[in-house]
Amino acid sequence: MFRSYSQNAEDVVLWRALKDVVEGCYVDVGAADPVVDSVTKAFYDRGWSGIDVEPTAAYAAALRDDRPRDAVVQACAGDAPGSLTLHEVIGTGLSTVTDDVDRVDTERYEVVDVEVPVVVLDDLLEEHGCEGRDIHFLKVDVEGFEEQVLRGVSLARWRPWIVVIEATLPNSTVQVHDRWEHLLTDAGYQFCLFDGLNRFYSSPDHPELVEILSFPVCVFDEPYVRRPHGDLLDEYENLAEGNSRLQELYEQAIAEHGKVEQLWKRAVDDFEQLNERHLATLADFERLEGIHRSTVGDYERVEGLYHRAVGDYERVDGELRDALARVAAHAEELRLLGEERDVLRQGVARMSAEYDELRAARDRANHELDLMRHTVSWRVTRPLRGVRRRIAR
Repeated sequence: MFRSYSQNAEDVVLWRALKDVVEGCYVDVGAADPVVDSVTKAFYDRGWSGIDVEPTAAYAAALRDDRPRDAVVQACAGDAPGSLTLHEVIGTGLSTVTDDVDRVDTERYEVVDVEVPVVVLDDLLEEHGCEGRDIHFLKVDVEGFEEQVLRGVSLARWRPWIVVIEATLPNSTVQVHDRWEHLLTDAGYQFCLFDGLNRFYSSPDHPELVEILSFPVCVFDEPYVRRPHGDLLDEYENLAEGNSRLQELYEQAIAEHGKVEQLWKRAVDDFEQLNERHLATLADFERLEGIHRSTVGDYERVEGLYHRAVGDYERVDGELRDALARVAAHAEELRLLGEERDVLRQGVARMSAEYDELRAARDRANHELDLMRHTVSWRVTRPLRGVRRRIAR
């Protein structure tokens, strides 16, 4: 879609005639702001370049900043070199070197008189190497000084394809083209269109443009947008671009969430496996601990019997020294009991070793659980485990 920046859609008409030209050239006399109400902005954005003639310092500086490809000349264009007093209407395109400044509402606008240089377009075009080059359009908007500008340019020499020139008194619908139109027609230029503000003329070298330029902007032109709709379109495009960036960030966040969820699931699986091993270890430990306690009880019981038997043996040995047969019998009994005690002692020693190994395994399992409970994954998934336990109930 064509973005129009000009005050009266002049650039739409020019684009209709020149849209097939690649990297064309323009001369903008009275260029003013590089964007607001600019006839050449849309062409510059499409790769064109040219010469901007603008006497006010603020607009000239803005043009230099905004259009590095253009040659910006801070001066007035006239019919003879020198200087003139510019009645600068601050912040507007109404500045003029004529006495028509009296038309300006001085209560609304500030007017400052500034001495500015005057250049002749013939000299300027020659200085910037335009000899032998196509100038696709010459635009003149100088608030009443149009005749002097045209008298300073040899149209027969430079042959701009199209001349578009403001044709009314400043801030008025009164047409004044009769003052200078003969300068164009004498050079063979043919009038094509008056759009209510400007008059369009076609070079005798390009008669094919006459019909194309003969009607104002209409529904048959390439779709275009103007201020403020263009500003709204820019804002919409910026918002759309921001939305695209947010969508990308959202998709990245979803992807990161998926990765975190996978890590969480792996952590839960690892925890459940470790917990199962821990529970199995605890069950084994409790079973062996029961066996150990039973064995210790048997050992203590046998140890008590052994001690009582020893006491009995010593008592009987003292009493029955003379009864060797009975002593021998008791000795054999004592021997057997001693063997049984040794067997049980060995069993207790083995069970104690197994008990110590199980206790070490339990301690390691408890340590691994403590490490797991202090991980970020365990803390992050704590609410989920609570939900799982409540669901399990």
